[in-house]
Amino acid sequence: MRAQTLSAGEEVAGRYRIDDLVGETARSQMWRAADRVLSRSVSIQAVRSDDPGADAFLTAARRATAVDDSRFLRVLDAAHEDGYAYVVREWASGVSLDNVLRSGPLAAARAADVVRETAEAIAAAHRVNVQHRRLDPARILVKNNGAVRVLGLATDQSLHAPDEDVVASATAGEQADVIALGRLLYACLVARWPGSRTLEIPSAPTEHGRLLRPHQVRAGVDPVVDAVCTRILGGMSRHDGERIRTAQQVARELADLTVGAEVTFSYRDDDHSVARGQLPGATDPAEPPPAVHVVPPPRTVDPGRSPGRGRATGGATGGATGGPSGRAAGGATRPPDARPGGGRVAVWLALAVLTGLVGVLALLGLRADDEGPPLSETPTDSSRDSEPAQLLNTTISDFDPQGTDGSENPETAEFAGDGDAATAWTTSSYYGSAELGELKDGVGLLVDLGRARTTASIEVRLVGSPTSVEVYAAPERASTEPTDLDQLRLVSQAPDAGTDVIVRPESTLSTRWLVVWLTSLPPVGADTYQGSIAEIEVRG
Repeated sequence: MRAQTLSAGEEVAGRYRIDDLVGETARSQMWRAADRVLSRSVSIQAVRSDDPGADAFLTAARRATAVDDSRFLRVLDAAHEDGYAYVVREWASGVSLDNVLRSGPLAAARAADVVRETAEAIAAAHRVNVQHRRLDPARILVKNNGAVRVLGLATDQSLHAPDEDVVASATAGEQADVIALGRLLYACLVARWPGSRTLEIPSAPTEHGRLLRPHQVRAGVDPVVDAVCTRILGGMSRHDGERIRTAQQVARELADLTVGAEVTFSYRDDDHSVARGQLPGATDPAEPPPAVHVVPPPRTVDPGRSPGRGRATGGATGGATGGPSGRAAGGATRPPDARPGGGRVAVWLALAVLTGLVGVLALLGLRADDEGPPLSETPTDSSRDSEPAQLLNTTISDFDPQGTDGSENPETAEFAGDGDAATAWTTSSYYGSAELGELKDGVGLLVDLGRARTTASIEVRLVGSPTSVEVYAAPERASTEPTDLDQLRLVSQAPDAGTDVIVRPESTLSTRWLVVWLTSLPPVGADTYQGSIAEIEVRG
């Protein structure tokens, strides 16, 4: 039953004049009202007196008055009146956090500061045995100066579960509040909500039933804040330290992160620059639609293209780099033969060479008339039979030398070598530019062949298009795993490639380590870009 309670112009308790409807749920309405006695604005939340949760609603409001923290809107009155159960609170202007996040994620220091303030308020409530139980971005009000106000303390849960035994479930309620703080931090970092309730921001992505960490969803997330979020939510990684289990611990951890950081906030201001660095904002964080991947014919990368980025000093290994040509073998001057009949022998030899040249020219002419298959066409079955064998016993790991923590989704890197095109290593989401949000030059995967081995071809199966790909190789005598592109030379590049890239070096390539490097990613949503590598196959 939808709440039908008050209307503008009515008066409650002989002193509160109803002005504007500011919020509404299936069971309650939130109004802005004028307190005529004290000449100030107040908020009034009202439900019908016959609502099953009306009594629990008033009881919860009265319990909330025990919490002495200015970040909760102070309860001024709670009573039944003319068929209504209503709660009067002080008025505060601002914007709800879910509306803030609709414009994009917050920078790390700002996210930590907003959630720290919320955690301090929740910790104060827990000290007097009051729990929120319905904490989410819609219930966090952010004032223009950055101050936080927490809405619905205890009362929102009373309307959701009016028969709940509050005392018996106090411990569970506190644990739920702590998890909600972790979800708030997650949402602030990536503008995605990891909870089950539907909000105005998209749901957080999962993979194989597991919630992705913030830095897997959005590039550039501060790794320290990411780790704190993981420790609050739990079940995501065992490498980030001890689980955070109380609201006071959350507040303490986040307070340490914001010490010395210049934290400012304005929901009218698009500037996301803070002391920890500048993070990109998503102009439209709407849920990305499923990408439609039209699979073009496999394309062969031209290894002879000159590098466009000027990063590798070795250049592309294409074409012959020296040595005599085929024509030079027959073009040298032969000394006169001193034996009898040597002149005739020379004449016959010249005729044989001339005949051979005519045959070669005729063959070339025939091939010129025959268009033949383009380089990008899929090899025939007969050509496949003669292809080099796939190199086995290789390992694949993520390669992110320019990332904030030197890592990008390492736990899924193995999917690029599991022989299953349905699984893939996927980059983080980048906002604003296909060139990785202009945060770094690229990101990719490192292929370890186990030892220096001769490589005949590198085949890369991508998801989505266009994707710009570069392939790098370590020197043959390299003894340590590369950690930067400067330690590698460019083998080939494929700007704006389709879903299949095949690199065949024209000169002998012997190496232990290869890097498949993505420099431009395909779109997956509005102003959102993400790359995926389904398979890497090295033959030699």
